[in-house]
Parts: sequence; structure tokens; C-alpha cells
Amino acid sequence: MKNLLKNKFINKLCVRIVNITIPIKSIRKNLRQQLQYIRLDDFKDKFSAKYPDYYQFVMFQPWGDFYITASLLSEFKKDNDGAKILAVCVNQEQKIVLETFSAIDKIEIIKKEFYNELLSINLPKNFKQQLEKGKLYCLSHWHYSDADKNKSYNFLELYTKMLGLKYPTKLTVSNILNLKTISNNILIYPEANSFDYSEITKDFWISLADDITSMGYNVIFNSKKQTYGKYQTIFYPMNKSIEFAKHCKFVIGMRSGFGDILAINKVKNHIVVYPKSMYFKTITKEQQEKEFQRAFVMEEDKTFEENMKRITSLRMFNDCATEIYFRDERTLKNKILKNIKGEKDD
Repeated sequence: MKNLLKNKFINKLCVRIVNITIPIKSIRKNLRQQLQYIRLDDFKDKFSAKYPDYYQFVMFQPWGDFYITASLLSEFKKDNDGAKILAVCVNQEQKIVLETFSAIDKIEIIKKEFYNELLSINLPKNFKQQLEKGKLYCLSHWHYSDADKNKSYNFLELYTKMLGLKYPTKLTVSNILNLKTISNNILIYPEANSFDYSEITKDFWISLADDITSMGYNVIFNSKKQTYGKYQTIFYPMNKSIEFAKHCKFVIGMRSGFGDILAINKVKNHIVVYPKSMYFKTITKEQQEKEFQRAFVMEEDKTFEENMKRITSLRMFNDCATEIYFRDERTLKNKILKNIKGEKDD
């Protein structure tokens, strides 16, 4: 019977039958999960069997997590006698980024359906994954089974431990062109996927750009969908975005995965703004609090959000970025402009 349920068509048919015939929501959800696990286990077994001599890492999609773990793979390779590394991703842009890391021997793109199921945060109660050759290993903090027994102070420490490395360890950045000539451009990236960037208005960013322009700089916004007044907007693939940022006089933006990547690459004159709320938009408050209390050290004399600022601080990588915590738009603008002018902040 279990072999029959591994078949894609039969498995999906059973899911539909469960949805129609089971009235109790909790039982319906449980049965759907069981059917999903059967099919997913079959995919994992067949996929892993093709690469028995490789450590097989499923790269977690948020850009910050993705890039931190990719930057640790060179040390992992050294620690494991030059072991072969396979990186698993979900799209071509991720693959192109992974190709810049020399420690990775092979890259595979898998279907989004399986990728999402592998990295689902809805894990079974007794979930356990082990890091071993010839088996898929999800490089997501949600999947770090021993996190509660070995809590971390920040994301870099957690992923270092998850890979069985000693913390602190060396990060190896991707082989991306290091431009020596700095332009007169200032890049602003005012948006973020995880945090609520709407705390700071679009009018603020345009007004800031006006003030910076009056100082003789050329302001460019990094945005996929939004427009910012008269200013040019760009949205390059990730590798080109890193190259462009390295070429700018200053880079200013909201705390985001892009900020992690720029910090790891030691982008100079990088100003990062932290929102008032450190809760993610992508999950519920309850999910975030439960996971971060499980995986990270929480200082008892601080609020959850104060702990979040420490856990996500870019100082986990280096001191290249200037971090500003948002209170109000007037104060924020003054702090940014003083930084650009090279004036001491009060």
C-alpha cells in the first residue's frame, strides 16, 4: 500500500479524497501530512541515491540564510578532507550565485513543489535530521534538530554549529569582481521581504534622496516593483547587485537578506536601518517567538525584539556596516546624512 502511495497521481488523488470525505479539520490535516511525507521520503531516497559520495545541502531560500551557509562551505570542505559538496536549490538565479563558490562541486535545481516540502517549517514532532554523506540535509535553522540543546547568539553561530564547525570560523565570499574605482552613486534599498519596511514611508526615502542629491551625489534605488519619484530604479540579479553595491560611494537600506550579503562581502560605507518591529511578515508572531526561543540565547533582561536585534546584527560578520535603529524619520535622516558627511553622531 505504501508503495502505491508513492505514485504522484495516486497520492494526489488520496489527498483530494481526504479533503472531501474527512469533516474534522485536525484529522484531515494530519492525513494530508502523512501522505505528503510518504511522497517526500520517496523523492529524498531516489534523489540521494544518485549522489552517494556527496554531502547534499538543501539551501534555504531567504537570501541571508542562503548566503551565510554558502559562505561556510569552504571551511566545511576543509574540515571534511576535501569532501564533495552538492548544493540543492530551486531556481536559476540561486544556481548562478552558488556557482561563484568554489567549494561547491555540483549544483542541482529541483522542482519547487519538492523544495518547499523539504524546507517546510511544519515539521513532525519527533523530526530529526543528521549530517551525513549521501543524505539530503536542509540548511535551515528550522531543521537544526539540536538547536535547543546548543543555543546560539546569532545566525552565523547557529549555521556554523549546524555544519559541525567550530565557532567562530572563516567565511569565504563568492568569486565576484572587486571593483577598485568607486563611483559617485549612492544606492538605496528601502524594501525587505521579512521585516515590515512600510514603517518608513516612501516620502521619507525620496526626501532623503533629495538631500543626498543636493550634496552632489547620484542616487539610485534598488526596487523590483516600486518607483521613487524622479529617481532611477534598478533590480539586477544578485551577483550583479553585489558588484554594483561595491562600486557605490555609499549603500543605504533596510535590514534584509541583501544586507547580510553586502556585509559578508565587506561592502564599504554601508548604512543599515533596523525597523521598530523585529517581527517577520512571513510567519506569525507565535511561530517566530517559539522558534527563536528554541534556537537562540534569549537574554532575560531584554524584550524579545531587543534580543532579535542582537541575533540579527550584522556585527556577527564584521564591523563594515553602520547600524541605525529607527525611532522617527527626522532623527533617522539626520543620522544618515551625518554619516555621509563624516560627522560624528551625537
